[in-house]
Amino acid sequence: MMKIVNQLIAVLLLVSNLAAMSVRAEGADLQLGDWTAVGPFKDERYGNIQRSFEFQFAPEKDVLGAGDKAADLGKVYETPKFPAMLDVVRPWVKHPEWVDGYRHLLPKGPAPSRNETMYLYRCITSKHDTNLTLRIYAEDFLGAWLNGKKVGQAIRNYGPNHYPVPLVVPVLLLKGENRLLVKITCMFGKHGFAFGLDGVTPSASLLPMQWSPEILSRQHALCVR
Repeated sequence: MMKIVNQLIAVLLLVSNLAAMSVRAEGADLQLGDWTAVGPFKDERYGNIQRSFEFQFAPEKDVLGAGDKAADLGKVYETPKFPAMLDVVRPWVKHPEWVDGYRHLLPKGPAPSRNETMYLYRCITSKHDTNLTLRIYAEDFLGAWLNGKKVGQAIRNYGPNHYPVPLVVPVLLLKGENRLLVKITCMFGKHGFAFGLDGVTPSASLLPMQWSPEILSRQHALCVR
């Protein structure tokens, strides 16, 4: 019985927090567009994570080349074909189901699924110039650009645990449409990401148990930014 009561309390708190965040988002005069993603990309069967993260795959070149203008999300790319890879076509795919503040799994290629890179893109529209703190978590190498300019990166120190790295940086959202590009290169296997704007969307405390606040807090001390 107590377990059910606790679950109901947790749901009520979650609904309350989401309602509060919605009010804040309206107050900030922001409109966060749906995420669109493309990938995974890799340059060889097993790859090297540092090289893969630093390499500019075609979507990165196109989006950064567009700067503060809209990227061509109708473009389709190809990745080199390696053993067990049946599909090399990589279109941009919209993900309206990716809710801010929560971890979402990203596509991965066939085993061994090592050192693969994903790109995530969205438009954030602001009625005014607005200073906010951007918060992204992902495994294992992570970079972000706003309107074609790099705002930061986070690189996981090597170790036995597959925890997310945090990228927490202040950003200036300009009046009008702002283009955000996120690059994630994962060392191996299943991986995901979570996104938030402090004071506007749900943040670390609402992430699922795989990425508990304790894990994220501990990981802050282990990362190189």
